[in-house]
Amino acid sequence: MGPNDDAPALNPADRVVTKITLRSFAQFVFYPVEYGRTLIQLGHEPIAPWPGKSWSGQPRMHLPNIFQYVGHIKARDGMPGIFRGVKLRLVEHVVGQVAYYVATDSLPPSDIETKIDEGKDVTEEERRRWYLEEFLKAASGRSLAVIVSHPFHVCAVRCMAQYIGQETKYGSVFGSLRELYRESGVLGFFSGLVPRLLADICQLAIWHSLTYALTTYVSREREHRDIFSTLMGLVASTCTYPLLVVSNCMCVSGSGLAAAQYPNMRVYSSWVDCWRNLAGENQLWRGSSIMLWRYDTRVFK
Repeated sequence: MGPNDDAPALNPADRVVTKITLRSFAQFVFYPVEYGRTLIQLGHEPIAPWPGKSWSGQPRMHLPNIFQYVGHIKARDGMPGIFRGVKLRLVEHVVGQVAYYVATDSLPPSDIETKIDEGKDVTEEERRRWYLEEFLKAASGRSLAVIVSHPFHVCAVRCMAQYIGQETKYGSVFGSLRELYRESGVLGFFSGLVPRLLADICQLAIWHSLTYALTTYVSREREHRDIFSTLMGLVASTCTYPLLVVSNCMCVSGSGLAAAQYPNMRVYSSWVDCWRNLAGENQLWRGSSIMLWRYDTRVFK
C-alpha cells in the first residue's frame, strides 16, 4: 500500500473548489502579463517603436515585448500598478468557473466515455456521438459562464484601460458595476459579449473537431488523445484570437474613458464595424505575439 492509499477522496464539490482556487492563484500570479496584453489589444503603445530587423533580416519597427511593457507600467505606477483591476478579474474568473461547473455537472455522464477510458471497443457512430455530446456539454457550460461573468469582464477591461488616461472611475467590484451602469446603462453590462461568446464557441468547435479527426485517423491511444487535445486547444485559441481583440475593444468603446476617445480609439457602431476597422489597419492580431518580439504593423502593412 502506498502512503496515500488511505487518504479520503475529495467529493465533487471539494474538487471544484480546489480547481477554482488553484486557477485563481495562477490568474493572480500571471495577471501583470494579462494586463499588459489587454492594453496592447486596446492599441495602447506607450513606448515608441525603434528600427531593427526581423528574424529573416527584413527591416522592421520593433515594439517592446510583454516584459518590457509591464516594466514600463511598473516604472510609472509601481508594483501595485501592475495589478490594477486584479480584483475584478478574479471575481469574473470565480463567477465564470462556478457557472461552468453548475452547468456541466448537472448533465449526466456519458457511458461511451467510460468505455473509451477502459479501452473497450466502441463503434464509429458512438465515437462521433460522444464527441458531439462533449462539445455540446462544454459549449453550454462556457456560454453560461461567459454570459454570467461578462459584466465583471467589462469592468475589469475598463479598469485596466484607465492606465491610458489615468482615471480612477473603476476600482472596487460594486463601485465599478455602478459606474458601468451610469456610463453605459444596462446594455453596457454586455458590451463586447457577442464576439467573446463567438470566440469561445468557435474555439470549442475547432478544438473538438480537430481532436476527433486526429484520434480517428492518427491514433486512438489515451496518451495520444491527451496530447492531441492539448495541442489542438492551442491551435483553436490562436484561430479565435482576433475575436477577443474585438471584444475587449468593444468593452471600452462608448465609455467616458480616454482609452475610448480619438486618437486612442475610433468610435465603433458595432462589433462588426470594429472588426472591419481593425482588419483594415492590420490590427486584429495585436498582442498575439508578446513574449519575444513585436513589430509595428501599422507602419509595415
